[in-house]
Amino acid sequence: MLTANLQIGMNGYTPETGLGFYRELRRRLAAIPGVEDAALASWFPLGLAGCKGSGVFVEGYLPAPGEDTTYEFAIVSPRYLATLRVPLVAGRDFTEADDMGADRVAIVNEAFAARFWPDRDALGRRFRTRGEWRTIVGVTRTGKYNRLDEPPWPFYYLPDQQGVSDLDLSLAVRTTGDPNAVARAVVRAVRGLDARVEPLRTLPLRSYVESVFFPQRMASGLLLLLGAVSLALAALGVYGVMAYAVAQRTREFGVRLALGATPRDVLGLVLRQTLALTAAGVATGLVLSLALTRLVAGFLHGVSPFDPVTYVGAPAFLAVVGLLASGLPARRATRVDPVIALRYE
Repeated sequence: MLTANLQIGMNGYTPETGLGFYRELRRRLAAIPGVEDAALASWFPLGLAGCKGSGVFVEGYLPAPGEDTTYEFAIVSPRYLATLRVPLVAGRDFTEADDMGADRVAIVNEAFAARFWPDRDALGRRFRTRGEWRTIVGVTRTGKYNRLDEPPWPFYYLPDQQGVSDLDLSLAVRTTGDPNAVARAVVRAVRGLDARVEPLRTLPLRSYVESVFFPQRMASGLLLLLGAVSLALAALGVYGVMAYAVAQRTREFGVRLALGATPRDVLGLVLRQTLALTAAGVATGLVLSLALTRLVAGFLHGVSPFDPVTYVGAPAFLAVVGLLASGLPARRATRVDPVIALRYE
């Protein structure tokens, strides 16, 4: 998917001449080799630009006192749903016949239909918005419009060919391959139609929606940093405690060596005791972690609360740190002359 912003209002276009410009532009874009679909819209989901809202009066529905019936909408061209792969669950998409001479129509999402006609078919129902009555001809799947964590809410689409006031639309082009490969052809198509119109922010749709992931990426990056710092502090603490405990046993090691123990016997004794202590600590940590999974499950995306890499990697890392923390001091102590070790304080 390739997107670009167009601003034709500043170049003297009117709503009438703008319709002709956009209709011809879609025809030229669809003829570019490697282009599957092309569409125009006043807004694309999950971008930095906010979506417009308008009051809605549904035929046969009496709003409760203080009820807000203002819902967001997008002005789109024919083939918009197909281009952006928005599932149509009932009815039809906008067509070229939905022009100024046709009945005013609209497409709503499932949340809109369920809000006003929970037990009936929404197709053929009417509502008034922006001063005009419109008949519902299609129902789409409810999607994410502004945020990934937003609840399902009503949303509707209006056809761009029925006298809507938005002149500056954005184009979306679905390609068979890399969208950057057809970017120049898209720019040439726009300039060939009107050299005064310059496509702005021509970029793949994946890049367009990356902005909506910024808070999550910042939060996940911060949590990753805090997790790494916590793991480093835990490892440092384990190392310090075990190294100090082993160093305090230097005299004991001297006695054992003097009584005939080999350095390997002493080292094995220390490692076994350290491993037992580490295993007890790791087991306690695992139990506490499993008990807290319900609290963090809602904050995870793309990873299970019972992620095996986490539950194996972190304990294994701490176990290795514990063994190194005890093994290195113990190894040094076993190399000391027993007489010197017995004199150690």
